[in-house]
Amino acid sequence: MTDQTSTGPKDAMSVALPPGSSPLELGPILARIHEEARRNGARVVSVDVRGAGPLGIAGLQHLVAWLLEIQDLPRTERYAVHFIGDSGDHHQKRGLEALRACAEDAITVSFVEGNA
Repeated sequence: MTDQTSTGPKDAMSVALPPGSSPLELGPILARIHEEARRNGARVVSVDVRGAGPLGIAGLQHLVAWLLEIQDLPRTERYAVHFIGDSGDHHQKRGLEALRACAEDAITVSFVEGNA
């Protein structure tokens, strides 16, 4: 896996999805992120999706499944997710905005120009 995970403070975790991640790769990547976030007691996980390109329906389905897993955790074990998207990628922007609308209490999104 070529994602870059860093754990500074124990309560925060930052990950960049590998460039051009396919939906088939996304499920296992998110499972590893979830496992590491739980193991480290992360309160916030930042996911930079800029390099992944357009997420597409299959990619969004994996993200929704991951978010549902987080919501199924006991309240004390849940963590928030912050997505960093490419402001120039119209499809990625729409997908992340839709995710945020579905779970505003657990998701934040910011957009920056260009890839990671």
